[in-house]
Amino acid sequence: MKNKFNIKNPLTSCIRFIDSSNHSKLKIMKKVISFILLIFMSISVISAQIAKEKKDPVGQWKFEAPGAPEEYTSGTINIGFAEQKYTATMEFTGIEYIFSGENVKFKNDSLTFSFPLEDDYVSIRLKLEDKSKMSGKGSYSEGVVPLILTKSEAGTK
Repeated sequence: MKNKFNIKNPLTSCIRFIDSSNHSKLKIMKKVISFILLIFMSISVISAQIAKEKKDPVGQWKFEAPGAPEEYTSGTINIGFAEQKYTATMEFTGIEYIFSGENVKFKNDSLTFSFPLEDDYVSIRLKLEDKSKMSGKGSYSEGVVPLILTKSEAGTK
């Protein structure tokens, strides 16, 4: 059996001896550490992707407005996005006129806009709960009316 120590370079000999005796353990440790890092990075990427999923209000939404005057209790709100701006139009069931939203903004899952109605102004504030549900309120001079919206099939991408 050949001596594993090199008298001319004892440090190199020691490293080779330690390396040869622990080589299989080091291989296993490297694999375990690589596996743990892979899992950690995968979880990070998936979490970041889920967090980046942006809710999108664009589409046609059917609404119910319980407590509103009778002719304004239901209809549709159409939300669009063009030229880096959101647009909103509101149609009430039984009324042929389409009301155009003004100052339409969507930020932090909240959609706001207003529109003139008769001799009043209505302010709409909605919260996008998920891809097919919004809720909020409409405010006007005589009070506040709750709004419940569901995305219609025509508004689904």
